[in-house]
Order: sequence, then C-alpha cells, then structure tokens
Amino acid sequence: MNKTLALVLCLTIASSSAAADPLELPTMPPLDPAAIDASANACDDFYQYACGGWHEANPMPDDVAFWSRPFTQYAQEMDEYVRVLVENAAQGETGRSRDEAMIGDYYAACMDRKTIEARGLGPLRPELALIHGMRSVDELPAVLGALHRTIPYQPDHGEPGFYIFTWGDPVDGALAARLWISPGGMGLPGRDYYLGDEPDAVALRSDYQAHIAEMLSLLGVSGDVATRQAQQVLDLEAALAQARLPQSVVRNDAAATSNPVTPAELQALTPKFLWADFFRAHGIPQVERVNAREPEWLKAFDHLVTTVPVETWKAYLRWHLVAERASLLPARFQEASFEFYGRRLQGQDSPPNRGRTCFSALERDLPQALGRVFIANAFTGENSLPGLKQQTQEMFEEIRAVMKRRIEGVSWMATETKREALEKLAAVRLQAGSPESWIDDPHLVVRNDDFFGNVQRAGEASRRVHMEALDKPLDPNDWAEPVTWMGGGYDNRRNAIFITAAMLRFYESGADDPAARYGGLGHLLAHELIHAFDPLGRQYDAQGRLRDWWTEADAAGFNARAACVSEQFSQYEYAPGIPVDGEFVVAEQVAELSSWSIAWEAYQRATEGKAQLLNDGYSPAQRYLLTSAQVWCTDATEGRWQALAAGGSSKAWAAPMVHGTVVNLNDFATAFSCKAGDAMVKPPEHRCEVW
Repeated sequence: MNKTLALVLCLTIASSSAAADPLELPTMPPLDPAAIDASANACDDFYQYACGGWHEANPMPDDVAFWSRPFTQYAQEMDEYVRVLVENAAQGETGRSRDEAMIGDYYAACMDRKTIEARGLGPLRPELALIHGMRSVDELPAVLGALHRTIPYQPDHGEPGFYIFTWGDPVDGALAARLWISPGGMGLPGRDYYLGDEPDAVALRSDYQAHIAEMLSLLGVSGDVATRQAQQVLDLEAALAQARLPQSVVRNDAAATSNPVTPAELQALTPKFLWADFFRAHGIPQVERVNAREPEWLKAFDHLVTTVPVETWKAYLRWHLVAERASLLPARFQEASFEFYGRRLQGQDSPPNRGRTCFSALERDLPQALGRVFIANAFTGENSLPGLKQQTQEMFEEIRAVMKRRIEGVSWMATETKREALEKLAAVRLQAGSPESWIDDPHLVVRNDDFFGNVQRAGEASRRVHMEALDKPLDPNDWAEPVTWMGGGYDNRRNAIFITAAMLRFYESGADDPAARYGGLGHLLAHELIHAFDPLGRQYDAQGRLRDWWTEADAAGFNARAACVSEQFSQYEYAPGIPVDGEFVVAEQVAELSSWSIAWEAYQRATEGKAQLLNDGYSPAQRYLLTSAQVWCTDATEGRWQALAAGGSSKAWAAPMVHGTVVNLNDFATAFSCKAGDAMVKPPEHRCEVW
C-alpha cells in the first residue's frame, strides 16, 4: 500500500494530559452478527445485509472523512492502546529504553503547543530565506534538493516539483534499489481536480486559490501580492497536472512507468534542470541508474523551468513549504489548513484533536521505535508474535496450494506459461507481523522541546537511510507501512507479501471460528497473493523483473477476463454522481474477486470431513461470506469519495467492492438461496472469473 493507502488508513487518537494505566488489547470480531441488517434481503443488497447494522450503530465521527469498520474504527481502538504506551513514555524520566524515550519525547514536543506558538515562524525562516535568495531558475535544483531533504519520506501534501523515492530496479526487480522520480508538486489530490470544467470543479479551484493566498499572507506576503501569486501557483500546478499520465495507466501499465536511464540520459530529458545540483543539495550519492517514471512529464516540467519566472517558482515553493509544515507551526496555520483540506475538500465537520495529529506524525516519523514498543507490549504469552506468524504462514501455504491447483487447471493458459506462473507462485514470500530486522537511524536525535526539528531530523534520517541503499539489493526488511497500521500489501519487485502486526491482531480475534478465520485472514492472504497475478502483477516474473512471460494467446485470454471486471465496476458509483473508474480499480478487483473464491476453497479443504455447524444461525458458507463483506463496511464524506475516485485509492470500497464480487460467485447464490433474477445474481454467461 503506498501514499494512496495513507489516505485510506487514517488514524484517530484521543489526547490526554496524564499518564494512563495500560489498556487491554482491543478486539473486534471479523464477523459481528450485530453489524448485520437482518431486515435486508441478502440476495437484493448484500452490502446492506452485511453492514447495515454497523452503519446504524456507528455513524461517522465529525473529525474524520473516511470511516471503515476495521481500517479506522478498530484502528482507533488499537491506537488508543498504543497511545497509552506513548503517553506513559512521554512522562517517564528514568528507566526508559531508547525507543520509549524517543517516542515519548517526540510526542511531548508535538503536544507542547505553548512552545510551538512562542517560536512562531522562527523554525521556518532558514528555508524561507533559502527560497527568497533565489536569483534565477538556475538555482531551482539546489533549492529543491535542500527542501526535499528534510521533508518526511512520505509527505502529507507531496514534495514540491516531483516525488522521489527508492524502489526496485524497473527491469531487474529486487536486484538493486533505484531512485525513482515521479510526478508531484500538486496541492490538490489528483490530476482531474485541475482539468474538470464542471461548476463544482471550478468552484473548488477558486477556493483552493483563496487558500493558497491565505497561507502566503500568513507568511507575511501582502494581500494583493498573495492573491496574484496564488493564481500563478495554481496555473503552474495545473500545467504540471496536465502533463501527467491518466491514473489507470500509472496503476496498471508497468511498462509505461518503467523507464530506466543513466544520470546523463536523465539530464538529457531536462536540459534546463541540473540534476547534479539537486542530488548534491539533497545528499543523494552518485547512482548508476534512475527510473524516470514519466519521461514526458519531466520534459514538461523542464519546459516550465525554462518559461515560468523565478518569482512564480519562489511563490510556489513558499506555498508548498507552508502547506507541508502547517502542523508544525502555530495554530493559525493549522486552522487555515484544516478549513480547506479538512472542511472544504473532504467535508470534515471538525479537525482532529492535537493528540491524533501528534500520534499520526509519530507513527510516520518513528515507525520502527514505535513498532518495537508496541510489539513488546501487545504480543506476549500465548499471543506471541512468533506464534501468530507461524499460524499465518501455515494458512498461507494452504492458500498457495489452492492457487497452484487453479493455475494448473485453467484451460486458457499454455503449458509454458503455466510453468512460469507456478515458478512465480512458489517464490512468493510472506512476511507477517514485523520485519526480521529493523531499519532505522541509531543516531537520530529526538528532543522533547523541538517538534519542528524532530520532524526535520526524522525526515532527513529516513531519506538518508533509503538513499544509502541505492544500487544495492532491496532489503526485505524495508516495509512501506508501520507495523502499528492496519495494513498489508504485495510488492511486485520483491515478489513478497507484507501483513502488519496490527492487522494480524484484528484477524486473530476470530480464530475460534474457522469460517470467519478463512473469511478474514484467509481472504486477506489470498487477496495479496492474487496481486502477483493481477493485471499489474502478471507483468513481473518470479524474481520481480519486468518481463513478458506470457504467450500472445494467454495474454489475450487474461486481458479479456480482466476487462470483464473493469467493465462491470465502471457501472458502479461510490456515491451519487461519483463513478468508480473501472480501469483504475481493475487490479484490486481482480484480486478481490479471486480471493473470495480461493480462500473459500482453502476453508473447505481444511475442514473436509468435519461437521459443518450453524453459528448464530448462520451456516459456515454464510459466515465466511459475511466476514469477507464486513471488512468493507465503509462510510465517507462526499469529498473523500471524490478524492478516492480521483486516485486516492485503487480499491472500490463499500457496496461496489462487495456487490461487484458476490454477483460473480455461484457459492454466494447457493449459500443464501438466491435465484436467477435477484440483484446479487448475474446470469452465468455474464459472470466474471479470472482465477
């Protein structure tokens, strides 16, 4: 899961001024009968049937824009547990481990609003002075490099200009970590926000321009000048957006975004923008290759470097500087940021409290220290993490065995293609719970009176760790998500699945019911495994290399099946007037469709010969299907649905996710005695099936 997944896994945490006693670990059953709306007809609206009771009992809080049964509601409860650990560490003075001291001091500094107010703009002035001192666009690369260096590795609002990160070689996979340069530099959530000509889109851009002007004014820019500069910034961002590839191409076409170049070839793409100056200012070592994710965008960016006046670039950099660091500054900056990004853009009624803001920042900046403290406290005795890892690995092997039989049995793949697919399947690695070793900077300094500095030092340390790994084999312990997140994912470059400790804890709450266990954890494992064979994953081989190992006929057969899924999901809406982009979500929905079926087969094989009993009045098949559906019980504001549709998530959440899957499953129709003509039953000849 990447930056788009951070939008979805939003964390809510309550603040407290006194140390608290440790809480019991939260539990939320993956299958909750109370979440069911028994008055609904499962065959007409299975999402309402599975989640209607949850929606009724759990209205979305005012201070969030996205509300999901596991990914925010349970995450809040887990965060409350971790928050107690952090607050106790913040108030301890002696006997703390280094990890406890770091997370405690970081949190205390963030909660110290009095000091933040007293310092005002002081911490920001060195960077403002750097921008102010630019005499020409020739200095833009060095200034950008210096600004990027101290921004969090996963920034809140994106880096100015472009986004840089390390990942596997675009061709050779995990053999070497490479620097990736990706389009960025926009303050709105996606490309379409800048291009739409509907009245709502035009009005939003007008409000965005006003917000930019307000933030520049808070920096001391006079009113008329701030208004003029805000328009220039908006025009510049719109030009950057115009040059970007459509989101469906970026999500699913690996070849389109795999463009390895030497440093000399990179420089040839952008004659005006001197990369050596950027690398030097950022601290990036000399590298062998770089992946220019969208070469045409880089050319457009270089044209803007050539044609946009330096004063506009300075206004643009000031805007992105203050937007990214608003939470580190006095309350007037935080309030102005919420009024646009929270209230106007996402439809949130109230801002998160300071405790939530501080905990989220802590989780972003010190994930390793926080993760170690969490695991040491949350996984003890019979709930030890090694034990859960072993149980998860055993279930994964059952899922893998089912997938092996599926590949061997499909009629549309040639023998050689099946051989390659089975080789890839056998090579998939599962990392569950936590990395085998932790990657962080042992020399990072965290102070209890310097929140701004803590964030900058943590950002610089994280970037340094990643940049020092360039041109070396990918480290399997470099996880994209903190282990305290409700998260999991599949990495094409490593051919590996990652499941966080918090996610394991959620699913293991249902371990006493095999049907719920397979509908929960089994469903997740199957979903991530299928990503190795979804429309994007199938483009990589067993070693994570971008390689076409399909015959022409096999590729056509796969693409036709995937197109069925894409076309179906294009018929759905997240909310009235907010359509699902079927081409964008196709990879996730292929994985979801296949995982419901594969994990169910694994359950049947694991329980073969055992009595199939009712539980709470539901058969094993019904409990399995309800568990899989309740993962997706979701609510969101209209603004958040729009952001998700515009690229914030490549999943089709809530009713589209559930309905788009079960209408294709014969097992669903059988389990709930649905008949031909029911809304949740597609005619057999129109059903989508990939694996």
